[in-house]
Parts: sequence; C-alpha cells; structure tokens
Amino acid sequence: MTEMVFAVSQSSLVMHDVFADWDWDLYPLTTLWTFAHSQYIRTIDKLHIRGPLMLDSGAYSAWTIGATIDIDALIAAEKARAWRYVVALDVIGSPSESRANAFYMKEHGSKAFPVFHQGEPFELLKEYCQHWDLVGLSCRLGENKKTSEWFYEQCFRRAFPHRFHSFGWAEEGILSRYPFWSADSTSWQASFRYGRWTSLGGFYSPMRAKKGNPIYTATKGEVLHYWHMQEKLKARWRKELSRWTA
Repeated sequence: MTEMVFAVSQSSLVMHDVFADWDWDLYPLTTLWTFAHSQYIRTIDKLHIRGPLMLDSGAYSAWTIGATIDIDALIAAEKARAWRYVVALDVIGSPSESRANAFYMKEHGSKAFPVFHQGEPFELLKEYCQHWDLVGLSCRLGENKKTSEWFYEQCFRRAFPHRFHSFGWAEEGILSRYPFWSADSTSWQASFRYGRWTSLGGFYSPMRAKKGNPIYTATKGEVLHYWHMQEKLKARWRKELSRWTA
C-alpha cells in the first residue's frame, strides 16, 4: 500500500498556508499529530483537515526534553476523535516497558500499534506480529544507513507479508525496496526549515521561513511531491505483489 503519513508542523503559519485551502478530494492526505504537542491538535478542526489522521504519542520528543506522557490521557485522547492509526507509547531504551505499554493500551480498548526498534530482540518483533496487524519499525536514530537497511531486511525476511509502518524514514529508494504498508515523514518540512527542496531535485536555498515569506506557500509543492511519490509507490507494489498472489 505504502500510504504516506505527513507529520504536521508545529508552526501555525505553515499549517495555515499549506493546508487551509488544500484540495482534500483531489489530493487526499493522511496527517500525523503528536500527543506530546496536544495543543496543536485543535488545528485539525480549525483548518478543516479532512484526511485520515494518525496519533503519535511523541515519546521520543518528550524523552529529549525530559518530559513524561500520561498513558491514560493518551488513551482518552484517542477515544475523543476518530483516528485511522494510533501509535503505542514507547519508553525509550526499554523494550520491556514499551511492550508493557502496548499491551496495556490494547487491554484498555486502544487500537494503538507497537513500535519495534533497531537493536531490540527479534523475539519481540515476532510477539508483536502475533498480536497486532500493523507494527512500526524504527531506526535512523544515529546508526548508519547500511545498519538501518540491514534492520529492515531482517524484519521483512522474518515477518513478511506482515504489515509494517516505517517511522521517520520515507526515502523513495528504501520504500521502493521494501513493501511498507505506510510510512511517516517530516521531509516535506525540509524546505522551510533547512532550505532544501526535494521537489526541485534537492535544490538548496539559504532563504528561511519568516512571517510573510512566500516560502510557506511554496511548501505546498513539497507536499505534492511526496503525494505523487506515494501514488507511484502504491502502483509499484500493487503490480509487484499481484505477481505473487495471482
């Protein structure tokens, strides 16, 4: 399937200029919202976001600043709105606590799926696949690209055709190599954050986003670039997988 999930920006100006008049019928998007920044979730209604929604706990963001996330509040937030996907609460550096949280959420009626991380025992991946239809895979947190590719290779060799979600790594090359069910990314934000325009072949501009700067509106082109990449990947994997299921 390879559904792209667009992790939203915390900038209200970016959100308005990119999504306020978005054609949701012509270019349907799935957007990711972070519970750790729950104050921005109200933007869903303000901007009339119509596409499917994904709720991430934001465990990594919270961990980087020493904050904690209330798992029961996360479950309550899930029940307050219709989410297509929900991510279980991780405990960074503790596979056993992350596992416990995933099962806790499941037992309390949550549809949150767990995340299997680079460096965790593959027995845990097997257990996750036994209890959840979708499992997240997380790498690219300091290790080199070759190690990350090895990690994905091992996961697919051990569990395919199970459905996997790629966390934070949405390069076309890697998604063309592995048939992910979905993948999320903030790559579309590289334009206004770092001046790197993927839609223009990696063109670099030193211009940064400031109030009134047209770079915000131009960011729509970046979103469309990844939307078209999604459609290309969907077509590829429909054709490829049909050869093995016919």
